[in-house]
Amino acid sequence: MQNVGPVLAAETFEEAEKWIEDHVDMFAQGGPDPYQFSKQCLSAYVKSRTRSREYIGRKIRINAIAPSFTSTPLIRDFNAAVSRDGSNESGEQEMYNLFLRSWNGRPGKPEEMAYPLVILASDICSYLSGQVIYIDFGMTGEMDWKAACK
Repeated sequence: MQNVGPVLAAETFEEAEKWIEDHVDMFAQGGPDPYQFSKQCLSAYVKSRTRSREYIGRKIRINAIAPSFTSTPLIRDFNAAVSRDGSNESGEQEMYNLFLRSWNGRPGKPEEMAYPLVILASDICSYLSGQVIYIDFGMTGEMDWKAACK
């Protein structure tokens, strides 16, 4: 989780955005994948705030989800952005090859991301705080396992 600290120390979104713009080369020079870095920032933020006075003093639990590839209206733009030729079709195939082929062959549905949020916000999880739930059909778990086996 290198470089997460300066992003979290930023007092405004604009400051954090500027830090990332000033350090964008770290992503190109063998640093973290930008998507992975965003998940690391999310996780660090949740964990850093879970016992802070502003939340715990008011009995506010803080948790988050880290959804994976999800079928939403933005998917066409995302596919075009990751494709080699800028087309939705090429990007769709690229995403399938990267993520979906090894899973269950489809992106997640919005409701599959929402159901865990309902549970997290309910009294069922009244003692759960400081957690990030990865909703990615096991991809994060597999990556953690592979990293641990090195």
